[in-house]
Amino acid sequence: MWLEKKWIFNKVEENAALSLAGEAGVSKALAKILLGRGIDNAKAAHDFLYGVQQPFHRPELMQGMPQAVDRICRAIAEKEKIVIYGDYDVDGITASSLLYLFLRGQKALVSYYIPERQAEGYGLNAAALRQIAQEGVSLVITVDCGISAVAEVAGAPAGLDIIITDHHNPPEALPQAVAVLNPKQKTCPYPYKELAGVGVALKLCQGLWAKMSDDEGMWLGHLDLVALGTVADIVPLTGENREIVRLGLKAIQETKNIGLQQLIKNSRCQQDKINTGMIGFALAPRLNAAGRLAKAETGVQLLTTEDELIAERLAGDLDAENCQRQEIEKSILLEAEELLAAQGGVKPVIVLAKTGWHAGVIGIVASRLVDKYHVPVVMIGIVDGQGKGSCRSIYCFDIYKALCAVSGHLLQFGGHCQAAGLTVEADKIEDFRAALQEYAEKTLSPDDYMPVQTIDSCLESVKEADDKLLAELERLEPYGMGNPHPVLAMKGISITEPATIGGEGQHLKFTVRENGNSISAIMWRKGDYSAALYDNVKADIAFVPEVNIWRNSKEIRLRIIDVQQENILTDFRFAGKSKNEALSGILQTGKKTVIYCNEDDELVKMIDGQEIVQFRQLPASGARQAVFWQPPCQVIDDLGWWKELRSRGVQKVYLLFKESDIEAQLAELENKYPGPEKLRDFYRLLRQKTPAGKSEILSCFTGGEIYLHILAEIGAITENGGVIAIQELKEGVKLDLCSSRLFRDMQEKQQKARITLTKCMELEQRDFAKLLFA
Repeated sequence: MWLEKKWIFNKVEENAALSLAGEAGVSKALAKILLGRGIDNAKAAHDFLYGVQQPFHRPELMQGMPQAVDRICRAIAEKEKIVIYGDYDVDGITASSLLYLFLRGQKALVSYYIPERQAEGYGLNAAALRQIAQEGVSLVITVDCGISAVAEVAGAPAGLDIIITDHHNPPEALPQAVAVLNPKQKTCPYPYKELAGVGVALKLCQGLWAKMSDDEGMWLGHLDLVALGTVADIVPLTGENREIVRLGLKAIQETKNIGLQQLIKNSRCQQDKINTGMIGFALAPRLNAAGRLAKAETGVQLLTTEDELIAERLAGDLDAENCQRQEIEKSILLEAEELLAAQGGVKPVIVLAKTGWHAGVIGIVASRLVDKYHVPVVMIGIVDGQGKGSCRSIYCFDIYKALCAVSGHLLQFGGHCQAAGLTVEADKIEDFRAALQEYAEKTLSPDDYMPVQTIDSCLESVKEADDKLLAELERLEPYGMGNPHPVLAMKGISITEPATIGGEGQHLKFTVRENGNSISAIMWRKGDYSAALYDNVKADIAFVPEVNIWRNSKEIRLRIIDVQQENILTDFRFAGKSKNEALSGILQTGKKTVIYCNEDDELVKMIDGQEIVQFRQLPASGARQAVFWQPPCQVIDDLGWWKELRSRGVQKVYLLFKESDIEAQLAELENKYPGPEKLRDFYRLLRQKTPAGKSEILSCFTGGEIYLHILAEIGAITENGGVIAIQELKEGVKLDLCSSRLFRDMQEKQQKARITLTKCMELEQRDFAKLLFA
């Protein structure tokens, strides 16, 4: 179901936009986008659009850096064994690869250890540290993990030093390590706090290089890996991260890393065109697949090998594992939807748990459910009586803070405001679910459950979406969290020629027209929304302009993000979506709904908490949407009723009835208003049974009272003392059904009912809309 979005427009003064546009030499549209991102002068605009010469802060500003650098330099000098202890996601894989390649380049005795997600879980674990120490290692450096490992560091084997580098939110008590590098520490003066784990590892490399060499640039030799991990971890692409990714994308496009080259090839991406979108949707999932289903060290092996044949084999393995991950994801998503339905639908927070769910995939499924229902989601896979959970959240609900509030039900947890992980005993899951839902009910308001769409700038004309604007938008890249692709809007334009495309009609295309100008538009994976559009409807659109190349033809097209209409009639009459599925989605909007159906429709009566009425009745005040579960034949020509429905505040109407509903009602008409054939059949059966008592006949024939009345009117039967007998006719005399007034009245009513029923299916969507919103 299409979720209604709340549009929030950047509050930018027109004069300020015009002033910045003049000073910076950009369009007013771009000036509004920049102002909305806090860039309010020509120099800041130039730095943002074209980069700065010295983008990186000094590494010694990070708390713990001197101690970490000194200890690592001593380990290199004294030929101590060093192990890099990483995480199994892309951030951890790239951070491990970066630090491994850098230390190997400094002749360090270095190796790496990536825990198995299923067997060991996230972060440092005591068994792994014991194994590492037994192998003669004296220094462990964590990347992208360890900030919460207080007990593990305290219990580490004697003689094993540990340096923590991490970027996750620190707990109150920190591990007593040799050094802790994390810019989010309360006492850390480092000016930029949003580095990814691989970004913190990069700062460590920068600090080490400053100690070891006078050449300032060599520590930047693996920015391709740093950009890959930074984008994949969805940290804000602002400040230092923006420069890391801006420079790193160029490094990826020219990379000499043979593992990364092979990864790009298997992802079917064009290397010299790599952008943040390709990293997020093509490269990162393949690296993530290693940590989700198999061993994450495969990803590190790929990014650190110098053997082309090994790189080709490893990249192929990752590609196969990614395909397997996709199949597992589909299966878990289907099971999750079934569990959600069994729980009675969407709650303030969705918490789902099942034995056997793969811990490496449930986070992706959680994200899918957040996108679909716009509520926080916790997915828990249970193994041997213990649940491992992945949490994903909406923008206004800090899931890490929520887990802190209900931590008494958990064994372990950690993460960010939008994503987190947890461990819980299986028999505590119900208590955890109840506590988290109670916390959400106290924290969130009804408005928080409506997705928000930020509008960066409004165009006044279709003509503004031109090549110059596209070129300006390219200067805003790289896009990502903290610097999303700007979304533009136009108001009150005409949408014409809507049509679904794709093998299953899953996409929607149409033309946008305004003052004689037009431009093509497309909505990906929103074919269902065709039910709410009809030709020449007026609407507001939120969109991203882009270049579309098709068969050597190039055009500017609008990629539609959202459509808003003041009044909407959504037509599911001919859609493949079932009535039950459509109704479920409608009710999940949370808006007060009135459902129109026949009195004897038991299916709809089973829906709790909704106003269910028959046609001609009007909803109680407050109803904002109406569902026509069955055809409105009783009111189809009653303009007064439609006007009254509008006056009650109904803004959205959904047509859910189908051809099968029409056929069923036509069959009912045959029973209610019998035609000539049915009367003749009844008359023939009556001749075999009569004379007989009227009560006996009525008990044998449904609707027999009407049949007897008509036959009596035309002289075909007689009734004497409650006994029905056939009236023998004179030779040559034929029965004339039309001589019965009741028969004529019923045939007239049946014909009118047929016409209105047929009209309910044949009336075009726009004509239905005229009845409602004219």
